[in-house]
Amino acid sequence: MTDLELDRRLEELETKAMHHERTIADLSAQLFDQQKRLETLERFSREAGRKLKEISGSSEPMPGDVRPPHY
Repeated sequence: MTDLELDRRLEELETKAMHHERTIADLSAQLFDQQKRLETLERFSREAGRKLKEISGSSEPMPGDVRPPHY
């Protein structure tokens, strides 16, 4: 292999590595954003459940929390 061919191959590998690093950084940022959104939704869900129990005035489990008798 000539030096020119080695230089070309090295440049291709560096370009691919740079692309992979950028892709990983993008995916990491997206994952971070999704995790924040998930935590927000979980917080909202807990709060909505708490308010619903408050409104119902009952300490009995919510209908969705109890298995139907035919199971």
